[in-house]
Amino acid sequence: MPDRRLHDPAYLRRSQYGSPARLSARISLHDRYSVNPVGWHRWVFDQMDLPADAVVLEVGCGTGALWQRNADRVPAGWRVTLSDFSPGMLAGADRRLREGPWRPAAFLLADVTRLPLGPASVDAVIANHMLYHVDDRERAVAEIARVLRPSGTLFATTNGYRHVEEIVDLARRAGMGGGRVSDAERFGFESGEKLLSGRFRDVEVLVHANALQVPDVEPVVGFLESTADAREVSRVALDYVRDEVARKISAHGFLTVTTEAGMLRARK
Repeated sequence: MPDRRLHDPAYLRRSQYGSPARLSARISLHDRYSVNPVGWHRWVFDQMDLPADAVVLEVGCGTGALWQRNADRVPAGWRVTLSDFSPGMLAGADRRLREGPWRPAAFLLADVTRLPLGPASVDAVIANHMLYHVDDRERAVAEIARVLRPSGTLFATTNGYRHVEEIVDLARRAGMGGGRVSDAERFGFESGEKLLSGRFRDVEVLVHANALQVPDVEPVVGFLESTADAREVSRVALDYVRDEVARKISAHGFLTVTTEAGMLRARK
């Protein structure tokens, strides 16, 4: 049975994205242990071929990490609005960027299915690992297409079916979230391309080649705790995960984790 909590706005706003803590734990694992020297956020920015005076909207901006990691690269002429449906996430992004060398033009509390913007008002929309959480994805894509100018581009990042499969398998065996539909089924490379092709003339799939090599147990445990509902987390489950990860690290020096992440770059 699919777990509808993962695209239930009330649950997501209250539990997963009420504050930046859980998302930050997941970002941290990738930041610390990726084998690709080009980090995820720098790679995403590299794919954004936009004019020097672009009007940019990020939907589901989360912690604001994309902009914090690329503050030195944002063209002075860009007008960027960061939006999120969670007041806590938006406040966290505001705090993180407040003291940095770059600030967005605006922060906007908004749901991607009801964007308070006029038609054809932005050059680009960034949806960074968030569309798979949206219940009505058809409506979200329609809203994104509505606010984009005729020559506009959507940069939608997501995961493939094998993303962090070793950790997913550990969670399943520990009884933490085994019945969930994957991100890739909701909005992945194939499902996302099919959905976007109804609104966009050109959809490219771009893959960030990477893997994780994790030499420590607790970052994996923290990652799993960040994804699970509190009702699924028990001492027995976490001890099982610790033992399994420790065994693999002892045998190989680190736990290898498959990553399958990338971008759907869609042009109107």
